Amino acid sequence: TPWIYSLYENSMQATWRSGSGSLNFSSSEDNPDGFVGKTDYGYINPGVRAVSMLETRPQMTSHGWVEGLYPEILLPENVHLRSYIGFKKGADASDGVTFHIFVHEGNTYSQVAVQKLFPRQYKKVDINLSPWAGKKIQLILKVSAGNHSKSDLAVWVNPRLDNFQGKK
Repeated sequence: TPWIYSLYENSMQATWRSGSGSLNFSSSEDNPDGFVGKTDYGYINPGVRAVSMLETRPQMTSHGWVEGLYPEILLPENVHLRSYIGFKKGADASDGVTFHIFVHEGNTYSQVAVQKLFPRQYKKVDINLSPWAGKKIQLILKVSAGNHSKSDLAVWVNPRLDNFQGKK
């Protein structure tokens, strides 16, 4: 049976925070404590059109971070986490960010993906979550800054969980 859970559509149900504490969803991109928001249509560097963009920016400090903890879900079989990751168009002054994906089950946190990207780079993400099939989990999407967080507007394009087979 086809199954999909949109991390984009459900992003307002996640608990967002940074090194300075809790973050309100869709706060200002210029908030020094960090930022998280949604854009239905836009562009990622280097000018690639994108839909369902979850925008995040770490706290404005050296090695700042921002993360979202999603509500607990029961994971069906054969589920993958899929997205593209990169920078919002115009975020050229960044010294790079690191994208992290964690699975939280019980008292265990497992990092299932880590990827450092620099401006004008983007990458496909496809993580097999089959080890957690039939289990209740929470997902954490995190972005951490380098030495500075200037222009670190990192995006997750159409982030979702699905059990679709074949190329996606």
